[in-house]
Amino acid sequence: MGYKKITENFLPINLEEMRQEGFLKENNGFFEEHHLKINSKNGWKEITRCPLCESEEKITEFSKFGVKIVGCKKCNLRYAGKIPANLSDVYDGKSYLSESVDTYAKNIEYRKERFGKERVKLIKSFLKKENAKLLDVGCGIGWFLEVAKVNGFEIFGQEFGKELANWTSKRLGIKIWSQPIEELNAEIKFDVITLFDVIEHVENPLQFLKSCKRLLTDEGIIVVFTPNFDSLAIQIMKEHSNLIGPSAHLVYFNEESIKTLAEKVNMDILYCKTHGIDLGDLKSYYEWLGENELSKSCVKLYPLLQPAVDAAGAGNHFRFIFKNTKNDKLLK
Repeated sequence: MGYKKITENFLPINLEEMRQEGFLKENNGFFEEHHLKINSKNGWKEITRCPLCESEEKITEFSKFGVKIVGCKKCNLRYAGKIPANLSDVYDGKSYLSESVDTYAKNIEYRKERFGKERVKLIKSFLKKENAKLLDVGCGIGWFLEVAKVNGFEIFGQEFGKELANWTSKRLGIKIWSQPIEELNAEIKFDVITLFDVIEHVENPLQFLKSCKRLLTDEGIIVVFTPNFDSLAIQIMKEHSNLIGPSAHLVYFNEESIKTLAEKVNMDILYCKTHGIDLGDLKSYYEWLGENELSKSCVKLYPLLQPAVDAAGAGNHFRFIFKNTKNDKLLK
């Protein structure tokens, strides 16, 4: 595929909106605050087996805040060697509510215009149904739900942080569940479940996805966005990456481990591509290192090189869509 072809549908991201000066320092500061909060509350628990395939064979990739990020030798999933003993230490409380609102509300209109419409377009290309029921898991302040509603979806949300769930429910005037998806009894089935930057936050991604699957209609889809461990930016930045935060990001996928996840949950992968902001993350990284010329170069090169990075499967975010296998339908 030639360069002209891969740039035809490239939608650039405004780096001034999404990677402002000091972004990396602020982002990693949030992760460090989480780490200290966990230390002062319920502490940590060791993870000795792969959360996806349960293998104990692993290698250490690097460490962040004293927590090892390890790679499973069997399925290639990366995961934190220890995780919060109680995830409520991270997600409950007014500090998490404040952090979420501060992070997303300041550019909510840009997010809705740039990302929300793109996500709706992707969903509708695989879901040909009017008035579809959509559950956004980990909905945060609900900016995507607003876009989905305008585009004809009947919207529902789930948010693990209780204070944030209540805040978003009042803001949007809709039901936002706060219990874990494994415990959710919605008494309805959803045509589409969205997991935008969510699955990396869960201790057991296999059980989590199975729990989402049970809430789907027969023709329903699950749309997942999650960091790509094999991306250009993560492989250069390593533990300094803004996507590496073992207090909250517990698992990290690549293409191989995504396929293993699909097999184990008995779902087909309808779509799998990477789209990233790698050059934007590297801009923040070199700024943090004081290498300002490199930082400026990343800004200039972003619209030129990011399309090629994405096409190579090296963008720092995966987008993949799961659907029930034909065998599932036969069993029913």
